Amino acid sequence: MFEPDDFGLSPVATLSHVADPAPSRHHVPVWNAWAKAVLADSPRLAPWSGAPDPGDVTHTHAFESTRHVRIGCRLLKPSARARAGLVVLHGYTNPPPLAREDDRWAPLTDRGVAVLAIRVRGYPGSLLDTGDWTAPSWLCRGLDAPATSGSGDASDSTATDLQGWSLVLGVADAVNAIRALSRELGGAVPIFLSGESFGAGIATIAAGLLAAHPELGIQPARLQISLPSLGDWKWRLAPERASRVGGSQREVADMLTQHARNAPELVERLRVGDAAIHAGRVRCPVLCRLACRDEIVPAPAAAAVYNALYTPPGLKWRFVTPYGHFDGGIRNARRHALFDRCALDFLDPSFDPSESMVPWQPLLASGQRVPTTP
Repeated sequence: MFEPDDFGLSPVATLSHVADPAPSRHHVPVWNAWAKAVLADSPRLAPWSGAPDPGDVTHTHAFESTRHVRIGCRLLKPSARARAGLVVLHGYTNPPPLAREDDRWAPLTDRGVAVLAIRVRGYPGSLLDTGDWTAPSWLCRGLDAPATSGSGDASDSTATDLQGWSLVLGVADAVNAIRALSRELGGAVPIFLSGESFGAGIATIAAGLLAAHPELGIQPARLQISLPSLGDWKWRLAPERASRVGGSQREVADMLTQHARNAPELVERLRVGDAAIHAGRVRCPVLCRLACRDEIVPAPAAAAVYNALYTPPGLKWRFVTPYGHFDGGIRNARRHALFDRCALDFLDPSFDPSESMVPWQPLLASGQRVPTTP
């Protein structure tokens, strides 16, 4: 078996990797402008009506997000009154139809959680107002937009230039999903947030921005993320690593090659959406799955997102698997399945996270057996 690249780091060094905490010089103006735009939105969940989405007809609901884009979603409600809500984000490549979320989250709706699974704009399920953004690169869409300063390239970026970047708009979709679900369930019902890989990066950025902008009126009560992407771009795009992996990183590396003259400024723009920077604002309880080896989302960069969380040590938990986006055999598969069980307990509103995670403490680093139910 050819294992994923370890980037020259031991498992301990991988899991302890940290990112440069200095934000991009565009960070504050871009996200302040973004917050004003999102604050002007009034997202409300409504049953899907009209023509079905051309990419996924299994949506049940929709809400209007920034720039009047309809976001397709699937709402799963418990039989009794919901005690919490959960917004679920998706991966980067070929997310499954929304209907596939039913079986995955049924055990959580049985515990009293209303689940809202969404597809951010440009993905099947949310194509009607945007078309397909997934090719050639969802992440790079709008990142290389010419500056409005009149220079004709990206060398003099302004806050306005990045408001059309797919990532900035996708984070708005995630935040508006939280706001819409909270309005649907009532403001007193806590809202949780979940995502894997790309979705975990979006979720972390959204949680950080909601903490940074209390005027948006809501804070996630719990954050559950797996193999978080979109973090530590400085490290990921160093010359010796930039083209060594696939996924969105390869897409970014290809874009920087095509726009070599403006590459430094494009990296500065990209870091506006660095999940490891935004994680420094997150304060809520967090459960995170990390891998010792991964190439699609480089394992050290994922660890950097977790290590940057501002959440107190007693309220964040790191669940370790041997491999991430890689079929590493039965032992690895069992660890991933065990994490899924752990996540259900973490997201159970019947228990405080500190209480629900006590039985899982001995299993966070290794182990194969499910503990006694809290």
